[in-house]
Amino acid sequence: MYKILKLNNIASEGLSVFENGDYHLGDEITSPDAILLRSFNMHEMDIPESVQAIGRAGSGVNNIPIDKLSELAIPVFNAPGANANAVKELALAAILIAARNIHRAMDYIHNLKSSDNLKSDIESAKKQYVGYELPNKTLGVIGLGSIGIKVANAGYDLGMKVLGFDPMITIDNAINLVPGVKKYNDLNEVLKNVDILTIHIPYKNETKDFISENEINLMKNSATIINLSREEIVNTDAVIKALENKKLNTYVTDFPNDSLIGNPDVLLLPHLGASTKEAETNCAVMVANSIKSYLESGDIINS
Repeated sequence: MYKILKLNNIASEGLSVFENGDYHLGDEITSPDAILLRSFNMHEMDIPESVQAIGRAGSGVNNIPIDKLSELAIPVFNAPGANANAVKELALAAILIAARNIHRAMDYIHNLKSSDNLKSDIESAKKQYVGYELPNKTLGVIGLGSIGIKVANAGYDLGMKVLGFDPMITIDNAINLVPGVKKYNDLNEVLKNVDILTIHIPYKNETKDFISENEINLMKNSATIINLSREEIVNTDAVIKALENKKLNTYVTDFPNDSLIGNPDVLLLPHLGASTKEAETNCAVMVANSIKSYLESGDIINS
């Protein structure tokens, strides 16, 4: 019998993969054969010697000590692309909210005081929140993987001019881009032309501060940056400085921190990128099948 240690709640559809009687799952399993998790930080965890595989029900693996596990020859499985539609939809929501100044307008409404002139006050104030429509505006997409291509294609379908940047784009992803999306090898050319920039690349040493002061200075003063990837990919200090100097219009991020909270030009989300029932189910099922296949047959899928 295989023993699976769960470090987080996992969608029941994923757990059902192990219901054939050969598996024992639990939150307090000792000497597990595999570990299943979502957001639990494993970097300070002592890895039991019995562990043969790690599975994360999501795409990113920043909360897992990959180098340490590689030295131990323990494969780490994840679920690339399983949450792509969820993140795409959130990116589209961010694009629409930023374009129409909905975040600022909502703040205004939430802070309204009762008044005899309420309706006229609102009519007068709404002039501050005039936005723009998306057709013929330029969307820049950094990273044309499973999420980025969906965002790029959706932006094009909304009538936007779409510029994509990804020197490492796969043939399959390139084929899946609609013909109207323009691919660039020069990031600076993308930055100079976009009204909205959305980022969909993994976090690693090479992508830390991928967007910082130099990159922001190339952009239009009216531009919006959307970061649903990882906090460290965009330099927070550079963003705050640009917003203060009116060098950037809006920053949307899924990774709040103390320096961004309360900033009227920042739309903060509580890490909602993959927070849909469908995405959680897709991720759980994909990684559970990968772990089961590895334990039973030695197959390595999505590692």
